[in-house]
Amino acid sequence: MKPYKSVENLKSYIDLVNDLFEYNGTNLIWRNPTNCRIKKGDVVGCKMPTGYIVTSIVGVQNYVHRIIFLMCNGFVPKEIDHINGDNSDNRIENLRECTKSQNQHNKKLYSNNRSGIKGVSWCKVTRSWVVQVKCGTEVFRKCGFFDVDTAEQVAKIERLRMHKEFANNGEK
Repeated sequence: MKPYKSVENLKSYIDLVNDLFEYNGTNLIWRNPTNCRIKKGDVVGCKMPTGYIVTSIVGVQNYVHRIIFLMCNGFVPKEIDHINGDNSDNRIENLRECTKSQNQHNKKLYSNNRSGIKGVSWCKVTRSWVVQVKCGTEVFRKCGFFDVDTAEQVAKIERLRMHKEFANNGEK
């Protein structure tokens, strides 16, 4: 949820954020705490089960990485990607503007993936490995790999070609 609706509100929101916090290159720090339980110099926010760090400003929950991006760049894009995949690593050099699709490309391997390789699955009918990589409307799909290592290499090459700097081969 955006606590601002117009450019004027964004400017006053930036002023509010800069008054409340300072960014030390690693964490957001309280400059002027809004609560008696918080001390000046404390690290801002609490970690959610998703790994994101959140805080409340004027009763509105905010993601700390979005505040840091705003403080460093003067605007907040619709999507922000954590380059290394760690949702709690909010260093500005780990944050980049992206599209929703690009953000999805940088996801880790899903926990329910049975092959253990992103974009590679087993086809019972052909009894071979299948590689499938998507980017927007473009879909690369090739089956008939009898060696899982070859399928993995093909998936990595296609992912790099299609996803470019947002390619994530499933590593943590």
